Amino acid sequence: MKKLLSVSCCAVLCLMMAGCNDSPQTTNENNKNSVISKTTNKVAKLFSSSNLDKSLTGEELLKSVKFNKNDLKDLSEGSLYMEYNMKIPMMGNKTVNTKTYRVGDKTRVITKNTDSEKEDIYVSNGKENFYWNTETKKGYMNKEMPEDMVKMDFDEEADNLPNNPTLFDLTKEMGYANAVYEEVNGRDTIKFSMNEEGMETEIWMDVNYFMPVKMVGKMGENVMMEMEMVELKQEDVDDDLFDKPSDVDFQ
Repeated sequence: MKKLLSVSCCAVLCLMMAGCNDSPQTTNENNKNSVISKTTNKVAKLFSSSNLDKSLTGEELLKSVKFNKNDLKDLSEGSLYMEYNMKIPMMGNKTVNTKTYRVGDKTRVITKNTDSEKEDIYVSNGKENFYWNTETKKGYMNKEMPEDMVKMDFDEEADNLPNNPTLFDLTKEMGYANAVYEEVNGRDTIKFSMNEEGMETEIWMDVNYFMPVKMVGKMGENVMMEMEMVELKQEDVDDDLFDKPSDVDFQ
């Protein structure tokens, strides 16, 4: 379950790079970042929210969400596009937009302030990792990225699940006994809360795809981070998105 959460949480690690972007800049990358083909991929819903008993809570609610663990494995190979907006008070409450493109072991993460066109881009294409800034046209090869940010591999996690797994089997090690149903922006979600290293995090998880729709992190009464999903697509992305750009000076 932590891997599922890290798909979205990893974007927070990029925000410090994107936080200083505050003046407009138009680049060829802007057109390239929006390229998404119309071919659908094999990733299917892990669960149908139409089967959800919304009156249940806690462990009963989690155990009612049943799925096929082979579908969980397919997340490792399928294509996903996820877009989130984030606010971090320590960065002046500017809104940072994060787009993540995934195809198997290939990942492209783009971060920028919503009032700017400049972007910080991280790519892992299965062979090498690199990062660059669209304003400076400077970049770094083998830029270190967390493993779960680079590769979404659920095969081992799925193998450790029982034959007829439920969402409870994925979450019991994280103590999600306080689960309740909530609708967020038209999506059916299950709301959890967790506390790690002094930070309490509320998470609204999409019931159909097990992806975070909304997250709020607090330390005491102070809000440290707010994140909300803008879009989730299960479409094949252009493979050129994972190529190293020729007009960037990499070190």
